[in-house]
Amino acid sequence: LETTALSELHVYGQTDKTIEIEILHVFVFIIIASGVLFILFFLELYNIVRMLYTIAGSSALALVIFLPLYRLLARKLRFDILNKPICERCVTCGYHELTFLDISSIVSGFAVGITWLWYGFYKVGAEVQALYWITQDIMGISICIAALRIIQLNKVQVATVLLAIVFIYDIFFVLITPLAFGGESVMMAVAMTGGAPPNPDYCEKYPTEDECRGGDPLPTYLSLPRIDDYRGGMSALGLGDIVLPGLLISFAIRLDVSKRFAEFMRIYMRSGSVGCNQKQSKGVGKELLSGYFIWLILAYSVGLLIAYIVFSYTKIKEPAARLYLVPFCLGMMFMLGWKREETAILWSGPKVLKTLQHVMSLRETIRIVSIDWNEIF
Repeated sequence: LETTALSELHVYGQTDKTIEIEILHVFVFIIIASGVLFILFFLELYNIVRMLYTIAGSSALALVIFLPLYRLLARKLRFDILNKPICERCVTCGYHELTFLDISSIVSGFAVGITWLWYGFYKVGAEVQALYWITQDIMGISICIAALRIIQLNKVQVATVLLAIVFIYDIFFVLITPLAFGGESVMMAVAMTGGAPPNPDYCEKYPTEDECRGGDPLPTYLSLPRIDDYRGGMSALGLGDIVLPGLLISFAIRLDVSKRFAEFMRIYMRSGSVGCNQKQSKGVGKELLSGYFIWLILAYSVGLLIAYIVFSYTKIKEPAARLYLVPFCLGMMFMLGWKREETAILWSGPKVLKTLQHVMSLRETIRIVSIDWNEIF
């Protein structure tokens, strides 16, 4: 029981090295994000963003892809020495836990990132080249996974404040700033490094033409080539449109897994064991539908689909998918909480999440079973 349940919690992000977001962090984040956006708009320091993205993407590649891959290979090939600290005596400098696999992962990640950055600087129209945008997407996905693994929400109260302020933030920078800056959206100008070209459709199809030089989008999104579109071009989804609603979705899946673990412990405490029939009593389908995660994924998908339809038929070029994703995700969470009479518990933070984080720090069966699991939500 302990091996199965604890390993499942590790998969879904219940680790020791996490940062819990509080309301103060939300306001600090919005203030910094707004300041950075204005600085980029007025000073046009776009290459710095590309370099920062390279550092973040390279680090995320090392953490999410290369380190697990090299650990797997070392285990399969029985190269255990590679997983040992390079310098066990370096306690004072803080690098006594650094292994050969860590170094190899970091070098591999930055090799990919620096190559991608070099290609983007010296290749005209690089953003439509398959090698470039595929690498950028892999780096972007790795950044999202790393962010959701490290940063966590434990209260719907904080999620509501975060997503509500982000919603207002998007409205201000997408819809209101054009009124103050001669019809130019601050967010669009920064996203397109100075604004869109005079003929966006033509330039998406022929990015290497002289009149289409400049105005290259910043690498803060996932992109895919449009399918069956004679104009060519790319469709994009910002990393913020993934990570910010993803924090609420991550909260949902951690809550579902934590409740399942608590139920296992209730059965274990009553009978001393958990049989296969008891584990499978609900069935996979009913178990998913009784949780929050699958419904929030559905809400996110519907919000994204509506955003795509609106952008396609209205020809809106503003990057404002969160204006649709936030209401759908938050609305679904509150609707389920109200229907299941759990709104107050979700708002203040489910006790089961805090208990399971405590459990993950114990790692001792005797102390784990000493918890009164019948009192856990």
